[in-house]
Amino acid sequence: MAKRADANKHLSIRGRIQHQVPLAPLTWLGVGGPAEVLFVPADEDDLIQFLMQSKGVTPILFGAGSNMLVRDGGIPGVTIRLTRGFRSFRVQGHEVTIGAGLPDRIIAERCQALGLSGMEFLHTIPGTLGGGIRMNAGSFGGEVADRLICAWALDPTGKKHTLTPKELGFGYRHCSLPQDWIFLGGKFLLTPSDPKTVYNVMQKYVQQREATQPLHVKTGGSTFMNPRDHKAWQLIDQIGYRGHCHGGAKVSEKHCNFLINHNNATAKDFEELGEDIRAKVLQQTGVHLHWEIMRVGIE
Repeated sequence: MAKRADANKHLSIRGRIQHQVPLAPLTWLGVGGPAEVLFVPADEDDLIQFLMQSKGVTPILFGAGSNMLVRDGGIPGVTIRLTRGFRSFRVQGHEVTIGAGLPDRIIAERCQALGLSGMEFLHTIPGTLGGGIRMNAGSFGGEVADRLICAWALDPTGKKHTLTPKELGFGYRHCSLPQDWIFLGGKFLLTPSDPKTVYNVMQKYVQQREATQPLHVKTGGSTFMNPRDHKAWQLIDQIGYRGHCHGGAKVSEKHCNFLINHNNATAKDFEELGEDIRAKVLQQTGVHLHWEIMRVGIE
């Protein structure tokens, strides 16, 4: 419990520090143990102060809980959650500066209302901008890297950096920034467009999602990244795992790359099912599946 004691020393911190906070209710999968220490900073300066005073502590960042599997033993040490103080949205011409804590759907809707195109793909992605930059989130042919001018991030010492897309080393659902850096937000260059046209595009995306994906159940979204020249869902379907269950976890019958909390699943159920799928796909097709869902914590 050394880290708990360390957290209590941060008397100058203005944010909220809590202990043994249940995380399952905050995740889309609805599973996982507690955060040993959960810190919700008041704003950027508060987060910087915390990191400067937390030498030797490597926190885990918890966003919307949509693309994350928290293991049943919970997350030891410090977990950081960016909320109200990190949801800024500023517009200057066709450039939009957005805080890391703002949900993707709200970003898309605000841009649409302003007649700015380029962020429509975010409308159906369940998450926040920070996670979107971290994993170069994308859908329907668009991704964060397409529109990003620069991003701001804090290194583990609390030093702030401005980073270009080239420096971030974007790839498919990936950026090369170390996991212990925390994104604060980003600036994006968008294109002027008729708000009605942008709205219609977003509604088209919503309809396609509704038709092909299980959106109204407990799920973490796409479980595995698409391998080169393959679709993960097709590989899972090919091995006969559509609707396959393990404990309370189940492969969605609507979209095989979605695992759903079918019957009071545990994090262990999900992880074992996922590893079983990976092994079977490799055995039968020779293709390696890599997790897209971020798995954190201890068993």
